[in-house]
Amino acid sequence: MDDRAERTYDCIAVGEALVDLISTQYANSLEQVSSFDMHPGGSPANLGGNLARLGRKVKFVGSIGNDGAGQLIQASLSSTGLELSDLRKDSRPSSLILVTKSHDLPAFTAYREADAQILPSQFPAHQINEARLFHTTAFGLSREPARGAIMNAARQVVSNGVQLSIDVNYAIEIWPDREEAQRVLTEYIEMEALVKMSEVDYERLFKAPIGDPSKVGQQILSMGAGLLCLTLGKEGAYLFGKDQTIFMPSRPIEVVDTTGAGDAFWAGFLHGWLSGYGLEKCGLSGRQLAEMKLTHLGPLPGTVELD
Repeated sequence: MDDRAERTYDCIAVGEALVDLISTQYANSLEQVSSFDMHPGGSPANLGGNLARLGRKVKFVGSIGNDGAGQLIQASLSSTGLELSDLRKDSRPSSLILVTKSHDLPAFTAYREADAQILPSQFPAHQINEARLFHTTAFGLSREPARGAIMNAARQVVSNGVQLSIDVNYAIEIWPDREEAQRVLTEYIEMEALVKMSEVDYERLFKAPIGDPSKVGQQILSMGAGLLCLTLGKEGAYLFGKDQTIFMPSRPIEVVDTTGAGDAFWAGFLHGWLSGYGLEKCGLSGRQLAEMKLTHLGPLPGTVELD
């Protein structure tokens, strides 16, 4: 029997916790926007909250400001049932993202302060080694001191049998040094991480079009990834395992907002992985949770059940 099934946490989610200021009207650019609604967010915070809504035991590790926005973020995280003993309050302001409500790819501008102030002291060994999954993002790894603290924790947990996961949510606005990003993300991925990457993330990171998705799958798996989920927006997703490739088309739905849909997909997928599902069933779980998010503005409410 896999001893990971008996560990304290299903997942430790690490990285950015911030406030998304989402435009009240649909827009292609921020210049077209006149007002915003506040929604606590951040990719690993969203993912951790969604896993907690699915009944998983999840610890979130991040840094917020000791301000009103930080109070909003903390209350939102707490409401999902996340364990927050290593959520740190920093003297810098909480990070903010201005983002357009969109049927497709949202435009955004980031104002980053406290989110990158994640420190080694937030990763007590007796807790992080008691997880089945350790998840982070390219955003979370994009700045010091968070990068060093997260990478050191990742190396430690891997040596204790914890499975790594990453959302390669790369954007040059967040991480201007593309070569550095490729190097750091490769180092993380090669520890057999479960990898989620969108078509846009790939093109931003490697400055090249997707072309043949199967070649992208081979490229990322050859880096040492345990598997790759390559999402293609409204077209669907490719799932690449060691011995199989699955294309999962999207289904027609009425899209309300795309913000956080990728986080929902990966939360559903990882929920399937934690349940011992095969690759295809993990993908189906991811698609179902993403559809719930696409038809809802802001965080998913309450508890969630998947078929």
